[in-house]
Amino acid sequence: MIAMPEPQDDIFGETAPKSVMTDDDQSLLILLQQAERLSIGYESDTIQDEQIKAFERYLGLPYGDEVSGRSQVHDRIIFETIEWLRPDLVRVFASGGNSVIVDPWEEGTEEAAQEATDYLNRLFFQDMKGKTIVDEFAFDGLLQKRGVGAVYWQDEELGEPEEQEVGQVEFFLLQQEGVHFLEVTPIPPPPAPEPDPVTGLDPMTGQPPMQPAPRAQVTFQRVKKRACPKVSIIAPEDFRIAARSTSLERPRYCGHTERVTKSDLREEFPDKLEEIEEYADTSAEAVDQDERRAVRFYDEDDYYKAEPAGDSEMGEVLLRREYLYHDRNGDGYAELLEIFRLDGVILRVQEVDDNPYFSWTPIPIPHRWFGLSIHDIAKDLQKANTTLWRGALDSVYLSIVPRVMANQDRVNLSDLLTVKPGAVIRVKALANEPVGGQVVPLVTPDMSGPALNMMEAQRQMGEARTGITRNAQGMDPDALNKTASGIKLMQNAASLRKEQFARNLGEGLEVMFQKIYRLVTRNLTKPVRQHAGKGKFKEYLPSSWAPEAKVWVHVGNGSGDRETQLGQLMAMQAGQKEFVAAFGIGNPIVTIQHMHNLQEDIGRVMGMRSIDQYFSDPATVDPEKLAPLTQPKPDPAAAKAEADKAAEMQKLQLTEETRRKQAELDHQYRMAELQLKREAMQEEYEFKRQQAEAELNLKAETIDKELAMKAATNQAGAVSTVNIGGEPG
Repeated sequence: MIAMPEPQDDIFGETAPKSVMTDDDQSLLILLQQAERLSIGYESDTIQDEQIKAFERYLGLPYGDEVSGRSQVHDRIIFETIEWLRPDLVRVFASGGNSVIVDPWEEGTEEAAQEATDYLNRLFFQDMKGKTIVDEFAFDGLLQKRGVGAVYWQDEELGEPEEQEVGQVEFFLLQQEGVHFLEVTPIPPPPAPEPDPVTGLDPMTGQPPMQPAPRAQVTFQRVKKRACPKVSIIAPEDFRIAARSTSLERPRYCGHTERVTKSDLREEFPDKLEEIEEYADTSAEAVDQDERRAVRFYDEDDYYKAEPAGDSEMGEVLLRREYLYHDRNGDGYAELLEIFRLDGVILRVQEVDDNPYFSWTPIPIPHRWFGLSIHDIAKDLQKANTTLWRGALDSVYLSIVPRVMANQDRVNLSDLLTVKPGAVIRVKALANEPVGGQVVPLVTPDMSGPALNMMEAQRQMGEARTGITRNAQGMDPDALNKTASGIKLMQNAASLRKEQFARNLGEGLEVMFQKIYRLVTRNLTKPVRQHAGKGKFKEYLPSSWAPEAKVWVHVGNGSGDRETQLGQLMAMQAGQKEFVAAFGIGNPIVTIQHMHNLQEDIGRVMGMRSIDQYFSDPATVDPEKLAPLTQPKPDPAAAKAEADKAAEMQKLQLTEETRRKQAELDHQYRMAELQLKREAMQEEYEFKRQQAEAELNLKAETIDKELAMKAATNQAGAVSTVNIGGEPG
C-alpha cells in the first residue's frame, strides 16, 4: 500500500482542501491525489509523450523539421497498418454476431448455458452496438499501446411523475407495463342508493343493487430506458493505473476521469450539492488539461474556444472514478474501495468486489502493463521512408526544373527570379559574346532511383514487422509474376501475426464479457424479453444462471483469410458427411446439431449475422419430427445381405405359394373330373336302369300279350268243342 500521509501535510505544495469531510475522508483524498499523480499515464510523463507522437504520426501531422521550398510529404505506414488491421479484427469478433460462448457450469445445464450464450450475443452486438465497441477497443490498443474499457450497471431511467385515476383493469395494465408506482391512494366509492324496501331493487335502475368497482389515484413513473450493462471505451488520457502494475487483477490503484455536466452531478449526488458548487470547475482549461486530448481535437480548437458560454449547469466537469485498496475500517485488511471525487472533494465511497476495467495490448511484454503498439514498431520506418520520399521528390523536382548559374554583373536578377513561362531575362553581353553564356543551367542528377529502392527495402522491413503485406491487402500487380503457392505462403505468414493480435484482443474481450455476464446475473432478477430472430421473442431469467460460469470468446475465425477459413470449414464438412454416411445420421459423434453448428461457422465467416433464414436450429425443432431422421441406418453390407435374404425368402414363399396353388388346382381338377365321372356313371346307371326298366316293361307287356293270346286261344278252343259234341265238355 502507498504510505498515507497525515491530513495536514501539504505534499503537493497546495492548500489543504477546505471541505467539511471527516478526517478519514480527508486522509483518503490526499492518498488518492498522491496515487493519481504517481500513476502511469499522468500528465507530462514519458507514456503521454509517446501517445501524443503516435497520434500525430497516425494523422500524418508535420514532424517539425520541414524546410520551406522543399518536399513536405509524409509516409503513412502507421495509418495503413492500423487501418488494414481494424476491419480484420472487427470481422473476427463481430461479423457473425455470435462470438461469446458460456460453458455449462454443471451437468444438466447445457440448455441454460445456450440461453445465456444467445442472450449475451444479442445483448452486446444488437442492443449495445458491439461492433463499435470492438473497433474502438482495437484502435486504442493498436495505436496507443493499450486499449482500456469499463463495464458498469446502468439503472433504469425513469420519466417524470404522472398522476392518473384508474380502475382494476387500468391498474393491471400499468403493472404489466412495468411502471414504478410512487403512491397508490384508494378512492372511496360513492354512496349507493337505498334499495326499495319491498322489492329490494335499485329505485333508479330497477335492477338489483351493484357494488361499484374500486378505483384509485396513482402516482407513477414510466421506464424511459430499462436497466442494462453499459460498456464504454476509455480514452488513453483519462485512464490511470499505479506504476509498476502488470495487470488489472489487483492493482493497488486504478481509475479514470469522466466528463459529465454539472447538472448530471447534481442528479447523481443530490446530497453533495454544496461540494459540487464549490469544486465543480467547468472551465475549458480544467476539462482539457491533458495535451493528448488537445491533439485529438487539434482541428477543432478554434471552434471550441470560440464556442459561446451557455448555461453553467451544462458545463463539463471532470469526475474521477477511482478504485483503491485501503484499510478504511481499521480491521487490518485492505478492502477495494470505489470512490467518486472531484479534484478536491470525495462525493461517495463504497466497498466493491472488483474493478470494472478490461484491457488489451497488441504486443504484450511480460511483467509490464504497457506492451508495444504499431507506432512503436513502425515509427522509425515511417520517419526513414518520409526522409527518403522527400529526397526522391526533391531530386525529381530539381531534375525537371533545374537551378541556374548566372553572372550577377551581366544578368538582371529580378528577371531571373520571376518564374513565369516565356518571361524575358535581360542580359548585358559584350560584343561577340554569346548571350546564353551569362545564364547556365545547374544540372542536378536525378537520384530518386536509389531512394525509391531504399524505400522498397524499408517497405519489406515494415511488412516483416507488422505482418501486413501488400499481397495480403489485395491484388498486387507484381503478384501476377509470382507463383500462387508463394503468395499463399506470404499471406499465411501475415495471417499468423494478425491471428496473434486477434488472440490478444480476444483475451481483453473475454474479461469484458465475464463482467457483463456477472452484472446481468446479479441484477436482472425478473424475466427479460429479448428478440430471438425472425420476429420471435423469448424470455430469459439471467438470475437463474450461475455467476461463476466460464465465459470465453471464440477467435478461431482469425486463422487465415476468408477463403482459407471457408476451405477449412468445407474440409470439416466433408469429414462430417463421410462419418454420417458410414455410421448414420443418428450416431452420437456427428449429430444434426454438430452439422448445424458448422453451417453457423460458415455463415459467420461469410459475414452473415444469422443463418436462420436458411437452416432451422435443431434445438428449436419438434423432437418428434427429428426422430425419424435420427434413426440409425444399417450397415450397407448387412442391409444388402438382409435384402438378399428377404428376396430369397420372398422367392421361396412365391415358389411355395405357386406349388400350393398348383396342388389346389390339381385337386380341384381331380375333384371336377371325379364329379364328371360320377355324373357320367350316374347318367349311365340311370340310362341302364331306365333301359332295364323299359326292357322289363316290354317283356311284361309281351308276356301279358302272350298270356292274353293264349287265354284267347284257349277260350276259342273250348267253344268249338261244345258245338261239335252237342254237350258241354
